[in-house]
Amino acid sequence: MIKSARRVWTRNAFTCGLLATALAGCAREELPPVSGEQARTPAEAGGLLLEINSPGTKYLIGDPVPVTVIVTNTGEERLIFLPVRLNLFVEGKGARQACYAGSPLPPWKNARSLSPGERVEFRFKRLTKEFAYSWFLGPGAYRVNARYSVPAAWSGIGTFPKEFQALEGRFWTGKIEAKTRVTVRPTPYSVGSNGLRIDIRVPKTRYEIPERVDATVYLTNTGEKPLVLFGPSCRLRVEGAGADYIYKTKPPFAPGCDPRTLAAGETVIFRFSGLQDSHGGWQLLPGKCRLTALYALSEKHFRQFPARWKNAWLGEIETKPVPLEIK
Repeated sequence: MIKSARRVWTRNAFTCGLLATALAGCAREELPPVSGEQARTPAEAGGLLLEINSPGTKYLIGDPVPVTVIVTNTGEERLIFLPVRLNLFVEGKGARQACYAGSPLPPWKNARSLSPGERVEFRFKRLTKEFAYSWFLGPGAYRVNARYSVPAAWSGIGTFPKEFQALEGRFWTGKIEAKTRVTVRPTPYSVGSNGLRIDIRVPKTRYEIPERVDATVYLTNTGEKPLVLFGPSCRLRVEGAGADYIYKTKPPFAPGCDPRTLAAGETVIFRFSGLQDSHGGWQLLPGKCRLTALYALSEKHFRQFPARWKNAWLGEIETKPVPLEIK
């Protein structure tokens, strides 16, 4: 029986490894926004109650979306619970999962025995499970599911290593799933045009020299068909307070590098540490300035691309300005 359990674990590890460091497509139906207690659906089976809660139901893109999963033994006997088998699944257009690149935890790790009435909480910060996966949510409505499943083939604790066989209680098997809903919206600086939406976020708007100014740019395919974007075409622009762009390499840029194919609803993220990109960066002086993010690809440059990039987005789009103050 232990061989069966380990075989399932190994197969899951292989699947997760294939998706390591990549955002896997999870294209699903659009979900209507739901708020309040109606958004939460607990589940109970075999003396085990599963609940999922989030501090809020509405978030801005880039916000951490924390959820808490509560597990309660509602029966009259002890139950053996396997935390590794508790996972999050997100449904909705724009949800993407990235798997942990290392070796996953064995299913018996941190196994515990729950006494009758005992209640335990598991917190998932940013929809992330340590050593397993993380979820990113672009703009849209989503259903977040907490699922606990143990195959019937794992008939008892005797299939696990000796150090866990001392646990007392009934070995719970089956599948149970609780649900909640959240919506993710663009920031006030977001702009959309011709199937593409661009958004920008900064940690704060007031800085003191020599504090570093970081920016994160989100590009979302709001159309129904895949489109191709190119990393060097995503730039930052700063106006005011003597802002100056210092080149590290000579222009012109190479807009055909770093292609990214976005499925419908998918979001790609570009991070600019210290307002730097691969060609240079912005130097800011004390005073007030305005920061924007833009994506631009002209027809002239597009003619130089291979035919396989026929779905490339052409044009220019720029966010609304973010006011910054440097002291």
